[in-house]
Amino acid sequence: MRLGWDRKTGVNRFMWLWKSGMDPGSGSYTFKMNVDGFPEIFLSAGVKPVYRSGPWNEKRFSGVPEMKGVNLIKFEFENNYNEVFYSYEMANKSDYSRLIMTSSGTLRRFTWIESSKTWNPYWFAPRDQCNEYRKCGPWGVCDANASPLCKCMKGFRPKNQQVWDLRDGSDGCVRSSEMDCGSDEFRLMKNMKLPEGSKAFILCALQHVRPLHRKLPYWSSSSYSSSSCSTSSTSRSSRPASGSCTRDPC
Repeated sequence: MRLGWDRKTGVNRFMWLWKSGMDPGSGSYTFKMNVDGFPEIFLSAGVKPVYRSGPWNEKRFSGVPEMKGVNLIKFEFENNYNEVFYSYEMANKSDYSRLIMTSSGTLRRFTWIESSKTWNPYWFAPRDQCNEYRKCGPWGVCDANASPLCKCMKGFRPKNQQVWDLRDGSDGCVRSSEMDCGSDEFRLMKNMKLPEGSKAFILCALQHVRPLHRKLPYWSSSSYSSSSCSTSSTSRSSRPASGSCTRDPC
C-alpha cells in the first residue's frame, strides 16, 4: 500500500471509506497525507480531523508506538521534491496484511493466519481517548493512564479553568509567565507524540537550534529529536501550537 502526494503530477493517493459494504461510493471518512510543513497522516470525518499519526521521526510515526520493533512489516516514508509518501510491505512475501477503515471511523490492520484461515486483528486506531484529535488542546499533555487525562506542560496553566475542571481540555493551556527567549530552553519529555507539524521545518543538528531561537522574538512551539534529522521549530508567531502532545504509553 502507498499513500501520499506526487508533487510533479498532483496525484494524491489516499483511502476513502465506502458508503456501505455494498456501495463503493464516497463515504464520510478519509485517511490521507497532510503535506503542509512536516507531513503526517490524518483520519478525518469530512473536513474534521479525528486522529493523526504524528510526524515521522526517521523510524516511525511518533504517535504510533506499535510500529516499534516490528519485523513482520517493512515501513517506508519518503519526503522529497518529487513526492511525499508512506508505504508498507510484508518482510516475508508469504505473509499477508490489510489495512481497512470501519464505518465507525476506526483504522484496523489485520494479518492472515494460514493455519486457521482467518484474518487476525493486529492493530487499531484511535486506541484510547488520548488518540482523539486535540484532546488536551495547545500546550496540553494527554496521559491515557492518568486521571484526569489532561495536564499542562510545566510553566503553563489551563486557558479556561472552569471547563478544564469539567474535564474538557480542548481549550488547552497558556503560559504562566511571559516568554523569555534569552533563558527559555528545551525540556526533555519522554514518550511523547509531537504536536501536528503543519508549520514545522527540519533541523539536522542540535547546535543549530539555540542560535536560531536567539533571533526569534516569538515562536509557537519547538521540539528536538535525537533522530538523524529532527523535527524542530514552528512559526514566527506568539500563538500556541495548534495541537496537543500525547504521552506514548509504550
